[in-house]
Amino acid sequence: MITKSPCDLPGLSCIRCLYSCHCNQRDTTSKKCNNCWCSFVACVCLFSVLGLYFVWSIQNESHNFNEYAFRFIGVWFNWSVAVLVVFIILTSYSSVLLLLAFCHLAAHEQMNLHWIHKVLLFLTAVIVSLFIIYLDLKFSEQWNTIYISLKVTAPFIHIGVVLGFSFLAWLVTDTYYRTKKIVLKIIVVDAYLAVMVVLYLIPLVLTRHIVPPCLTNKIPPKPLLVGHRGAPMLAPENTILSYEKAHNYNVIAFESDVMISLDGVPFLMHDQNLKRTTNVASVFNNRSEEDASFFTWTELQRLNAGEWYLKKDPFSTASSFSVEEMERIRQQKIPTLVDLLKTAEKYNKSVIFDLRKPPANHAYNSRYINLTVETILNSTINPELVLWLHDEDREKVVQMAPGFQQIFGGKDGPVWDKAQRINFPYNNISAEKIEDYLQKKVLVNLFVIDKPWLFSIFWCANVSSVTTNACHIFSEMKVPVWHLAPDTYQMIWILTDCVSCFIMLSMFLLQRYCSRRTLRAVDHDNEVLLQRLHQHLA
Repeated sequence: MITKSPCDLPGLSCIRCLYSCHCNQRDTTSKKCNNCWCSFVACVCLFSVLGLYFVWSIQNESHNFNEYAFRFIGVWFNWSVAVLVVFIILTSYSSVLLLLAFCHLAAHEQMNLHWIHKVLLFLTAVIVSLFIIYLDLKFSEQWNTIYISLKVTAPFIHIGVVLGFSFLAWLVTDTYYRTKKIVLKIIVVDAYLAVMVVLYLIPLVLTRHIVPPCLTNKIPPKPLLVGHRGAPMLAPENTILSYEKAHNYNVIAFESDVMISLDGVPFLMHDQNLKRTTNVASVFNNRSEEDASFFTWTELQRLNAGEWYLKKDPFSTASSFSVEEMERIRQQKIPTLVDLLKTAEKYNKSVIFDLRKPPANHAYNSRYINLTVETILNSTINPELVLWLHDEDREKVVQMAPGFQQIFGGKDGPVWDKAQRINFPYNNISAEKIEDYLQKKVLVNLFVIDKPWLFSIFWCANVSSVTTNACHIFSEMKVPVWHLAPDTYQMIWILTDCVSCFIMLSMFLLQRYCSRRTLRAVDHDNEVLLQRLHQHLA
């Protein structure tokens, strides 16, 4: 006679069916490899969670990733969202499977993982591995972004891990009560308690080494905003409409990319060719892959720079536009540098741009800097509104246009001694270096930041300004996405540890209750069998 334990799980047949496809029968065959598969489920689940975290962390680069994919595939699609959805599915699947495995362990079922799950778990591990390898080979700088994201998520990850491990006390105490060997009992309990003590003390390391900037008593002034190619979430990038939209959200500067046409007209264009942001394929169907610098200004004026935006909808914002806004977008043309300067002068905004050197066989290959500086000086804009970023022949530019504000870019490292402004990728400068520059009264601009959590990090780090596609979002933010006073975080840390201890104690007491009830049930069954045996013998 088999007595059901008072602590058996309800719906066990359904759990067994989902995990091992043995719906109505309990498999009592013991196989050592089954426990190995359980460990494999746990490892794949952890691996997929890690992959999902990586994908989430680098979503700030989603537009750059989509541009990168377009250059190779030739089809515009929001690949970053597709990758995120895939990893959500993989993580959800492996997490549910791990939960079912824990239910099997709690119910003392054999861990007979179905072969379909084995295949799917293996594919999950392969997909995550390939993604991490690709990330390391093609976008290795994003490891710094992942490290930065930990400064936001580490306190919350710590809380989640502590509570998650607390519930594992059910399996630990179950092993403790069912194991007859004293040594094994001591090893299991001591190892578990040692892990919990380490988890409890992690904030001591967290606040000293990772140092989340948003754990602060005082919020610094909000960073100023620079419109990256204008406001490309609201209008086609590098168009006058885009810069007008950026002005509406109080940016201090317009950022752009300048190329030189075949006949010497500086114009605004980011990509090396015109395929992504114009209708060049329909106007010049055999020149869509040609370098944009080999088009004359007359030819460039024939192109439309707005229709692509409504068709491709790069930021998934087109549905929010009115009919009038859509019509204005359709009418956009490629602007010249002079057009940008006039717009900046009109709204009293600074201008900063990446100047692209023409190809070697271009007529202005050796004169493009002189041509650009002369174009600016011949305009009516105040030279102090020009933030000169281009490094080549900088000293010559200083002599030609002493009124320009020199801003130094590149990776974190030594800059010119006279630098008063620097322009760095956000993932190549540390909070300590930012503080060092600010103490020297050097203004720090970081690019390109689109996610509120990332903006909040550098807000708390007291950065001077950020270049962004999301000026309409950041301009509305009154405070960082999250910030905590160190004392408040300490209280949350202590409260989490107390809740964890309560959970572990509850698990211990409940398992002891279940163990005693099971023993009494077994003793009762034995007494019934003995009575029947005596009656039979009598």
